[in-house]
Amino acid sequence: MNKKLLVSAIALGLVGCNSSNSDTIYKAPFERFSMSIAHVNDTHSSFDEVKAAIWSDFLRDGDHVYTAFGGHPRLLEAANEYKQQAKEENRSMLFLHGGDAWQGTAYFKLNNGKVNADILSRMGLDAMAMGNHEFDLDNETLAEFLNTVNFPVLGANMDTSEDEALRDVENLLPYTLFAFEGNNKEQVTLDNLPRDKQVVAVVGVVLEDMPQISPNVGDVKFQSEIETTQKMVDELKANGINKIILLTHLGLQRDINIAENVNGVDVIVGGHSHTLMGDFTNIGWAEEMPYAYMVTNPDGGQTCVVQSGEKAQAIGHANVNFNRDGSVRSCSGGNTILSSDTFYSDSAVKIHQC
Repeated sequence: MNKKLLVSAIALGLVGCNSSNSDTIYKAPFERFSMSIAHVNDTHSSFDEVKAAIWSDFLRDGDHVYTAFGGHPRLLEAANEYKQQAKEENRSMLFLHGGDAWQGTAYFKLNNGKVNADILSRMGLDAMAMGNHEFDLDNETLAEFLNTVNFPVLGANMDTSEDEALRDVENLLPYTLFAFEGNNKEQVTLDNLPRDKQVVAVVGVVLEDMPQISPNVGDVKFQSEIETTQKMVDELKANGINKIILLTHLGLQRDINIAENVNGVDVIVGGHSHTLMGDFTNIGWAEEMPYAYMVTNPDGGQTCVVQSGEKAQAIGHANVNFNRDGSVRSCSGGNTILSSDTFYSDSAVKIHQC
Protein backbone atom coordinates (compact mmCIF):
# COMPACT_ATOMS: atom_id res chain seq x y z
CA MET A 1 0.00 0.00 0.00
CA ASN A 2 1.28 3.49 -0.81
CA LYS A 3 2.36 5.36 2.32
CA LYS A 4 -0.01 8.25 1.61
CA LEU A 5 -2.89 5.78 1.38
CA LEU A 6 -1.66 4.09 4.55
CA VAL A 7 -1.88 7.34 6.48
CA SER A 8 -5.37 7.85 5.12
CA ALA A 9 -6.30 4.33 6.17
CA ILE A 10 -5.07 5.05 9.69
CA ALA A 11 -7.18 8.20 9.81
CA LEU A 12 -10.23 6.34 8.56
CA GLY A 13 -9.60 3.62 11.10
CA LEU A 14 -9.50 6.17 13.89
CA VAL A 15 -12.74 7.74 12.69
CA GLY A 16 -14.25 4.26 12.71
CA CYS A 17 -13.12 3.77 16.29
CA ASN A 18 -15.08 6.86 17.31
CA SER A 19 -18.09 5.71 15.36
CA SER A 20 -21.09 4.05 16.95
CA ASN A 21 -20.93 1.14 14.49
CA SER A 22 -18.65 -1.14 16.52
CA ASP A 23 -19.18 -4.03 14.08
CA THR A 24 -16.79 -2.34 11.62
CA ILE A 25 -13.91 -2.26 14.11
CA TYR A 26 -11.40 -5.10 14.15
CA LYS A 27 -11.16 -6.78 17.53
CA ALA A 28 -8.37 -9.24 18.18
CA PRO A 29 -9.70 -12.68 19.12
CA PHE A 30 -9.77 -12.90 22.92
CA GLU A 31 -7.59 -15.97 23.25
CA ARG A 32 -4.01 -16.89 23.94
CA PHE A 33 -1.67 -16.75 20.98
CA SER A 34 1.82 -18.10 20.39
CA MET A 35 4.31 -17.45 17.63
CA SER A 36 7.98 -17.79 16.82
CA ILE A 37 10.29 -15.19 15.31
CA ALA A 38 13.45 -16.10 13.42
CA HIS A 39 15.70 -13.08 13.02
CA VAL A 40 19.03 -11.78 11.75
CA ASN A 41 20.64 -8.34 11.53
CA ASP A 42 23.71 -6.58 10.18
CA THR A 43 24.40 -9.29 7.62
CA HIS A 44 26.61 -6.88 5.62
CA SER A 45 26.77 -8.84 2.37
CA SER A 46 28.37 -11.83 4.13
CA PHE A 47 27.11 -14.36 1.63
CA ASP A 48 30.08 -16.73 1.94
CA GLU A 49 31.17 -18.76 4.94
CA VAL A 50 34.20 -17.70 6.98
CA LYS A 51 37.16 -20.08 7.04
CA ALA A 52 39.41 -19.02 9.89
CA ALA A 53 40.54 -19.65 13.46
CA ILE A 54 37.47 -17.92 14.76
CA TRP A 55 37.31 -19.33 18.27
CA SER A 56 40.86 -18.81 19.53
CA ASP A 57 39.83 -19.51 23.12
CA PHE A 58 37.80 -22.62 22.33
CA LEU A 59 40.06 -25.53 23.29
CA ARG A 60 39.57 -29.25 22.95
CA ASP A 61 42.08 -31.47 24.73
CA GLY A 62 44.39 -28.47 24.93
CA ASP A 63 44.29 -27.68 21.20
CA HIS A 64 42.72 -24.75 19.42
CA VAL A 65 39.71 -25.61 17.27
CA TYR A 66 39.19 -24.38 13.72
CA THR A 67 36.07 -24.57 11.60
CA ALA A 68 33.99 -22.71 9.01
CA PHE A 69 30.88 -20.78 9.92
CA GLY A 70 28.33 -18.29 8.74
CA GLY A 71 27.19 -17.46 5.25
CA HIS A 72 23.74 -17.08 3.74
CA PRO A 73 23.40 -20.74 2.68
CA ARG A 74 23.62 -21.81 6.35
CA LEU A 75 21.38 -18.90 7.29
CA LEU A 76 18.74 -19.99 4.82
CA GLU A 77 19.01 -23.63 5.90
CA ALA A 78 18.50 -22.69 9.55
CA ALA A 79 15.56 -20.38 8.74
CA ASN A 80 13.94 -23.11 6.67
CA GLU A 81 14.34 -25.58 9.53
CA TYR A 82 12.54 -23.16 11.87
CA LYS A 83 9.82 -22.67 9.26
CA GLN A 84 9.39 -26.43 8.84
CA GLN A 85 9.18 -26.89 12.59
CA ALA A 86 6.54 -24.15 12.82
CA LYS A 87 4.59 -25.78 9.99
CA GLU A 88 4.63 -29.19 11.69
CA GLU A 89 3.41 -27.58 14.94
CA ASN A 90 0.88 -25.39 13.09
CA ARG A 91 2.57 -22.43 14.77
CA SER A 92 2.58 -18.83 13.55
CA MET A 93 6.00 -17.53 12.51
CA LEU A 94 7.85 -14.52 11.10
CA PHE A 95 11.38 -14.20 9.68
CA LEU A 96 12.75 -10.67 10.19
CA HIS A 97 15.92 -8.72 9.35
CA GLY A 98 17.13 -5.90 11.62
CA GLY A 99 18.80 -3.87 8.87
CA ASP A 100 22.27 -3.19 7.43
CA ALA A 101 22.17 -5.81 4.71
CA TRP A 102 24.45 -3.53 2.66
CA GLN A 103 28.25 -3.08 2.73
CA GLY A 104 30.84 -5.46 4.16
CA THR A 105 32.23 -7.42 1.20
CA ALA A 106 33.27 -7.09 -2.45
CA TYR A 107 29.84 -8.42 -3.48
CA PHE A 108 28.39 -5.07 -2.50
CA LYS A 109 31.26 -2.94 -3.78
CA LEU A 110 31.16 -4.52 -7.22
CA ASN A 111 27.38 -4.68 -7.66
CA ASN A 112 25.99 -1.70 -5.70
CA GLY A 113 23.37 -3.75 -3.90
CA LYS A 114 22.05 -5.75 -6.85
CA VAL A 115 23.41 -9.06 -5.52
CA ASN A 116 22.02 -8.15 -2.10
CA ALA A 117 18.56 -7.68 -3.58
CA ASP A 118 18.74 -11.00 -5.38
CA ILE A 119 20.02 -13.09 -2.47
CA LEU A 120 17.85 -11.43 0.18
CA SER A 121 14.78 -12.06 -1.98
CA ARG A 122 15.62 -15.77 -1.91
CA MET A 123 15.72 -15.85 1.91
CA GLY A 124 11.97 -15.79 2.51
CA LEU A 125 12.08 -12.71 4.73
CA ASP A 126 8.83 -11.16 5.93
CA ALA A 127 10.25 -7.67 6.58
CA MET A 128 13.48 -5.72 7.11
CA ALA A 129 14.30 -2.53 8.97
CA MET A 130 16.09 0.28 7.14
CA GLY A 131 19.71 0.34 8.34
CA ASN A 132 22.15 3.22 8.20
CA HIS A 133 24.34 1.43 5.62
CA GLU A 134 21.38 1.22 3.26
CA PHE A 135 22.07 4.95 2.72
CA ASP A 136 25.73 4.46 1.76
CA LEU A 137 25.22 5.07 -1.97
CA ASP A 138 22.54 7.40 -3.35
CA ASN A 139 18.79 7.29 -2.98
CA GLU A 140 18.23 6.40 -6.63
CA THR A 141 20.23 3.19 -6.09
CA LEU A 142 18.44 2.57 -2.80
CA ALA A 143 15.09 3.00 -4.54
CA GLU A 144 16.12 0.41 -7.13
CA PHE A 145 16.97 -2.01 -4.31
CA LEU A 146 13.68 -1.36 -2.54
CA ASN A 147 11.70 -1.85 -5.75
CA THR A 148 13.48 -5.16 -6.41
CA VAL A 149 13.25 -7.04 -3.11
CA ASN A 150 10.14 -9.12 -2.45
CA PHE A 151 9.60 -8.07 1.18
CA PRO A 152 8.74 -4.69 2.75
CA VAL A 153 11.45 -2.46 4.21
CA LEU A 154 10.24 -0.51 7.24
CA GLY A 155 10.89 2.87 8.84
CA ALA A 156 7.98 4.57 10.60
CA ASN A 157 10.02 7.60 11.67
CA MET A 158 11.19 8.37 8.11
CA ASP A 159 9.56 11.12 6.07
CA THR A 160 10.37 10.60 2.39
CA SER A 161 7.76 13.01 1.04
CA GLU A 162 10.37 15.56 -0.10
CA ASP A 163 12.86 13.06 -1.53
CA GLU A 164 12.38 12.64 -5.27
CA ALA A 165 13.91 9.14 -5.42
CA LEU A 166 12.13 7.57 -2.42
CA ARG A 167 8.80 9.35 -2.02
CA ASP A 168 6.91 7.04 -4.39
CA VAL A 169 8.56 3.74 -3.41
CA GLU A 170 5.60 1.60 -2.35
CA ASN A 171 7.75 -1.09 -0.72
CA LEU A 172 9.06 1.35 1.91
CA LEU A 173 6.45 1.39 4.69
CA PRO A 174 6.03 2.52 8.30
CA TYR A 175 4.77 -0.94 9.23
CA THR A 176 3.23 -4.07 7.85
CA LEU A 177 0.46 -6.31 9.18
CA PHE A 178 0.23 -10.10 9.17
CA ALA A 179 -2.90 -12.11 9.83
CA PHE A 180 -2.38 -15.62 11.22
CA GLU A 181 -4.48 -18.73 11.40
CA GLY A 182 -2.11 -21.30 12.80
CA ASN A 183 0.83 -21.56 10.42
CA ASN A 184 -1.11 -19.88 7.62
CA LYS A 185 -0.09 -16.26 7.16
CA GLU A 186 -1.20 -13.41 4.92
CA GLN A 187 -0.09 -9.81 4.64
CA VAL A 188 -3.06 -7.48 5.23
CA THR A 189 -3.83 -3.79 5.62
CA LEU A 190 -6.12 -1.75 7.83
CA ASP A 191 -8.62 -1.85 4.97
CA ASN A 192 -9.04 -5.64 4.99
CA LEU A 193 -8.39 -6.87 8.53
CA PRO A 194 -9.89 -10.36 8.92
CA ARG A 195 -12.35 -10.58 11.80
CA ASP A 196 -11.47 -14.12 12.89
CA LYS A 197 -7.65 -14.12 12.79
CA GLN A 198 -4.84 -12.89 14.99
CA VAL A 199 -3.17 -9.82 13.49
CA VAL A 200 0.43 -8.92 14.31
CA ALA A 201 1.94 -5.54 13.42
CA VAL A 202 5.63 -5.20 12.55
CA VAL A 203 6.68 -1.56 12.92
CA GLY A 204 10.03 -0.28 11.65
CA VAL A 205 12.07 2.30 13.58
CA VAL A 206 15.36 3.72 12.33
CA LEU A 207 18.02 6.01 13.73
CA GLU A 208 16.62 9.47 14.41
CA ASP A 209 20.13 10.91 13.94
CA MET A 210 20.64 9.16 10.59
CA PRO A 211 21.90 12.30 8.80
CA GLN A 212 24.83 12.49 11.22
CA ILE A 213 25.70 8.83 10.62
CA SER A 214 24.88 8.48 6.91
CA PRO A 215 25.47 11.72 4.98
CA ASN A 216 23.75 10.41 1.81
CA VAL A 217 20.16 10.50 3.04
CA GLY A 218 19.08 13.02 0.42
CA ASP A 219 15.95 14.92 1.44
CA VAL A 220 14.66 12.26 3.83
CA LYS A 221 13.72 13.58 7.28
CA PHE A 222 13.98 11.50 10.45
CA GLN A 223 11.76 11.86 13.49
CA SER A 224 11.95 10.91 17.17
CA GLU A 225 12.32 7.19 17.83
CA ILE A 226 10.33 7.22 21.08
CA GLU A 227 7.59 9.65 20.06
CA THR A 228 7.02 7.94 16.73
CA THR A 229 6.89 4.50 18.33
CA GLN A 230 4.31 5.51 20.91
CA LYS A 231 2.22 7.24 18.25
CA MET A 232 2.26 4.18 16.00
CA VAL A 233 1.40 1.85 18.88
CA ASP A 234 -1.51 4.06 19.92
CA GLU A 235 -2.86 4.20 16.35
CA LEU A 236 -2.57 0.45 15.86
CA LYS A 237 -4.26 -0.30 19.17
CA ALA A 238 -7.03 2.14 18.29
CA ASN A 239 -7.63 -0.09 15.28
CA GLY A 240 -7.86 -3.20 17.45
CA ILE A 241 -4.32 -4.54 16.86
CA ASN A 242 -2.81 -5.52 20.21
CA LYS A 243 0.26 -7.55 19.22
CA ILE A 244 3.08 -5.27 18.11
CA ILE A 245 6.64 -6.13 17.12
CA LEU A 246 9.18 -3.34 16.70
CA LEU A 247 11.79 -4.08 14.02
CA THR A 248 14.62 -1.64 14.62
CA HIS A 249 18.09 -0.62 13.57
CA LEU A 250 19.03 1.42 16.63
CA GLY A 251 21.40 -0.62 18.80
CA LEU A 252 20.63 -2.54 21.96
CA GLN A 253 20.75 0.37 24.41
CA ARG A 254 18.34 2.44 22.33
CA ASP A 255 16.04 -0.56 22.03
CA ILE A 256 16.02 -0.85 25.80
CA ASN A 257 15.42 2.89 26.09
CA ILE A 258 12.34 2.62 23.86
CA ALA A 259 11.01 -0.28 25.92
CA GLU A 260 11.53 1.72 29.12
CA ASN A 261 9.68 4.74 27.74
CA VAL A 262 6.98 3.36 25.44
CA ASN A 263 3.88 1.37 26.37
CA GLY A 264 2.44 -1.37 24.22
CA VAL A 265 5.43 -2.84 22.34
CA ASP A 266 5.55 -6.61 22.84
CA VAL A 267 8.83 -7.55 21.13
CA ILE A 268 11.78 -5.55 19.81
CA VAL A 269 13.87 -7.28 17.13
CA GLY A 270 16.95 -5.13 16.78
CA GLY A 271 20.22 -4.49 15.03
CA HIS A 272 23.04 -1.92 14.62
CA SER A 273 25.07 -2.75 17.76
CA HIS A 274 25.94 -6.26 16.46
CA THR A 275 25.04 -7.73 19.84
CA LEU A 276 25.11 -11.51 20.04
CA MET A 277 22.70 -12.03 22.91
CA GLY A 278 23.09 -15.22 24.93
CA ASP A 279 25.79 -17.10 26.83
CA PHE A 280 28.66 -18.19 24.57
CA THR A 281 31.36 -18.27 27.23
CA ASN A 282 31.87 -21.98 26.48
CA ILE A 283 33.65 -20.98 23.26
CA GLY A 284 35.57 -18.11 24.79
CA TRP A 285 33.22 -15.29 23.86
CA ALA A 286 32.04 -12.79 26.46
CA GLU A 287 28.38 -12.86 27.45
CA GLU A 288 27.04 -9.49 26.30
CA MET A 289 23.37 -9.76 27.33
CA PRO A 290 20.92 -12.58 28.05
CA TYR A 291 18.77 -13.54 25.09
CA ALA A 292 15.13 -12.48 25.24
CA TYR A 293 15.88 -9.62 27.64
CA MET A 294 12.71 -8.45 29.35
CA VAL A 295 12.19 -4.72 29.96
CA THR A 296 9.40 -3.16 32.04
CA ASN A 297 7.37 -0.39 30.38
CA PRO A 298 6.13 2.77 32.16
CA ASP A 299 2.70 1.19 32.69
CA GLY A 300 4.17 -2.06 34.05
CA GLY A 301 3.92 -4.05 30.82
CA GLN A 302 6.78 -6.12 29.47
CA THR A 303 8.78 -5.92 26.23
CA CYS A 304 11.04 -8.73 25.02
CA VAL A 305 14.26 -7.51 23.34
CA VAL A 306 16.31 -9.73 21.00
CA GLN A 307 19.25 -9.29 18.62
CA SER A 308 21.46 -11.73 16.71
CA GLY A 309 25.06 -10.62 16.27
CA GLU A 310 26.40 -9.82 12.81
CA LYS A 311 27.55 -10.94 9.35
CA ALA A 312 25.26 -13.97 9.00
CA GLN A 313 27.22 -15.77 11.71
CA ALA A 314 24.16 -16.56 13.82
CA ILE A 315 20.38 -16.67 13.70
CA GLY A 316 18.01 -15.90 16.54
CA HIS A 317 14.81 -17.75 17.31
CA ALA A 318 12.32 -16.37 19.83
CA ASN A 319 9.20 -18.13 21.09
CA VAL A 320 6.62 -15.57 22.21
CA ASN A 321 3.43 -16.38 24.10
CA PHE A 322 0.72 -13.75 24.39
CA ASN A 323 -2.03 -13.39 26.96
CA ARG A 324 -5.66 -12.99 25.90
CA ASP A 325 -5.28 -9.20 25.97
CA GLY A 326 -2.24 -9.26 23.65
CA SER A 327 0.37 -8.66 26.34
CA VAL A 328 3.46 -10.89 26.52
CA ARG A 329 3.08 -13.88 28.82
CA SER A 330 6.55 -15.30 28.13
CA CYS A 331 9.44 -14.88 25.71
CA SER A 332 12.32 -17.32 25.34
CA GLY A 333 14.73 -18.78 22.83
CA GLY A 334 18.30 -18.16 21.78
CA ASN A 335 20.88 -17.47 19.12
CA THR A 336 22.46 -20.33 17.21
CA ILE A 337 25.94 -19.94 15.73
CA LEU A 338 25.93 -21.27 12.20
CA SER A 339 29.06 -23.40 12.17
CA SER A 340 30.21 -26.35 10.10
CA ASP A 341 29.91 -29.76 11.72
CA THR A 342 33.57 -30.42 10.85
CA PHE A 343 36.32 -29.19 13.21
CA TYR A 344 40.12 -29.18 12.97
CA SER A 345 43.00 -28.58 15.38
CA ASP A 346 45.37 -27.53 12.56
CA SER A 347 44.76 -24.19 10.85
CA ALA A 348 46.61 -25.43 7.76
CA VAL A 349 43.94 -28.05 7.05
CA LYS A 350 41.63 -26.97 4.28
CA ILE A 351 38.13 -26.52 5.63
CA HIS A 352 35.32 -27.74 3.42
CA GLN A 353 31.79 -26.42 3.62
CA CYS A 354 29.47 -28.90 5.31
